[in-house]
Amino acid sequence: MIRENCRRSRILAHRGDMESGPENTRTALNGAVEKGADGVEIDIRMTKDGQIVVFHDEELSRVAECPGSRIKDLTWSDIQKITLPFAGHLLRPFPEGGYQDERECFLPENMTGEGDLRVEKILLFDEFLDWLMDQDPGFLAEVEYKAEGMMDEVIRLLKVHGAEKRCILFSGEIEHNREIQDWCRKNGKPEGLRLGANIRFLNSETMKEIEQYDLWEAGLNAWAFGEDEVKYLNDRGIAVFSNLGDTPAWWERMSQLNVTAFKTNCPGPYRTWYREKYGI
Repeated sequence: MIRENCRRSRILAHRGDMESGPENTRTALNGAVEKGADGVEIDIRMTKDGQIVVFHDEELSRVAECPGSRIKDLTWSDIQKITLPFAGHLLRPFPEGGYQDERECFLPENMTGEGDLRVEKILLFDEFLDWLMDQDPGFLAEVEYKAEGMMDEVIRLLKVHGAEKRCILFSGEIEHNREIQDWCRKNGKPEGLRLGANIRFLNSETMKEIEQYDLWEAGLNAWAFGEDEVKYLNDRGIAVFSNLGDTPAWWERMSQLNVTAFKTNCPGPYRTWYREKYGI
């Protein structure tokens, strides 16, 4: 149903705020907080020696000078020696009309930072959880599960930090979502932990898949859903999270739909747009 009174969807900074620092780094996370995000979305993978790190790609070459190096082939000791440069990895100022496709934000022509000599380091998930627990109680983390075989260690770390209620554990891959769901069925889902699934499109195939899941939220692509899809999920107790859609046109549409939250590469511009649009 279209809302009679528009209410702002919660915003999760996608990999942190890339105008502030390289994706998935402490600087980007702090930038997300400074720009008023309600939470962050991060990615996790496992090293060769079983450490969970905050990193998106399988390989390091896009964000570090490590051609061909893969997270799963490196130890934590190896990864500690790697630096992530600011130069060439900061998002340019928000363009008029926004970004029609999330991939635009990662094209070389839309990245800047030339001459910036600062570097960052890859975070352990353990370090991220320390950071998360220092944020305001309502601040959330959407944690994207990017590689198999991590559940025992991920859950152990969440429990060590008491972060179960602050995290949504999800994946954009069917096999990883099944692994998460199967682990929780077998071992018991930790109290307070929320599970998600980035299904992107609601269709007969994905509907059949999610009917087997215990879900708190489902991710759908911007412009790929409307009132019917939102109602279908909400009627089943599942919140709708929009994937990006960093254009004022989509921001306006989300203010009409019952969208609980959305991921954005541009938390600062969204906050500015919303304040100017609604005076809030």
